[in-house]
Amino acid sequence: MVISSLILLLTINSIDLGLRFGPNFPVGNLERVYQVTTVASFFCGIKNLEIDYSFSKFTGRDNNKNLLYLNSGTIAYQYPFYQKKTRLFNAIIGTSYNRIKRKLGTAHEGTYAIGLKYGVGYKESLGRFKLVSGVYLSQIVQSRNWQSLQLSSSNFLLSLTTGVSIEFPVFKVPTKIIQKEPSPPPQLPEGEKPVEEITPKLKFENIYFDLDKTEIRTNDEARLNIITRYLKDNPTIKLIIEGHCCPLGTAEYNILLAWRRANSVRNYLIKQGISKDRLIVVSYGSELPETKDLKEYHKNRRCEFNLIE
Repeated sequence: MVISSLILLLTINSIDLGLRFGPNFPVGNLERVYQVTTVASFFCGIKNLEIDYSFSKFTGRDNNKNLLYLNSGTIAYQYPFYQKKTRLFNAIIGTSYNRIKRKLGTAHEGTYAIGLKYGVGYKESLGRFKLVSGVYLSQIVQSRNWQSLQLSSSNFLLSLTTGVSIEFPVFKVPTKIIQKEPSPPPQLPEGEKPVEEITPKLKFENIYFDLDKTEIRTNDEARLNIITRYLKDNPTIKLIIEGHCCPLGTAEYNILLAWRRANSVRNYLIKQGISKDRLIVVSYGSELPETKDLKEYHKNRRCEFNLIE
């Protein structure tokens, strides 16, 4: 248990903390007794999990002496089903633990109830800050008779919330980088000046990918064919294929996506007759962006090439 907890902690690279608020609509039996109110929620996002604490105070439809206080702690799983640039939509399902307190005149009574929560959430990334909103349906799963109110699984709360969160980095995902140690410069005789290197270092052009894609685009095949001809003419040379992503998405997902892009290039070169032993794949994820300008994120979705002997 301790080991699994440590492994989970090491895979967390950031935590989102934020606040949401909005109207809270009682549905079912609650709708007959209580008016629409406001819900305030404090939440913490860890990878695809979200821990939420919310509070609502409902006023009775008959008079102000009929009050219902609802405190809810929720843990929910967020499944990303649509992502485009900085926008992300999540399907949400979770469970809640509710503290319910009712005040009717001078009488006070309270109870605890478990519940279910499901809905759709939306995030707009603005660097470390995120605009968040969602539509959530909370269902109370417990039966209890309170004079005029039957609290049961037919009671729902429909919440429309909006707010903001900020991302706090925790751990950076380490990435293994293949790098040759630089050799020391040669010692020249006293008084002799070094000869300037006139042979430029060979550098192949990058190839680029569409958002969340690994397929090689047709206009990049010509660049890969140039690499193929060079490798065939120099059979002792090996090629390092570096996969990169834009900062959208989690670090873990980007590491995998960049690895798939680099392997897509590797498979293409193997089909052209290059031995797989001469092709080395490295994934950097989104750790080495070419640009941080949101309008030019397409330049980060790339593969770079380096030669080694």
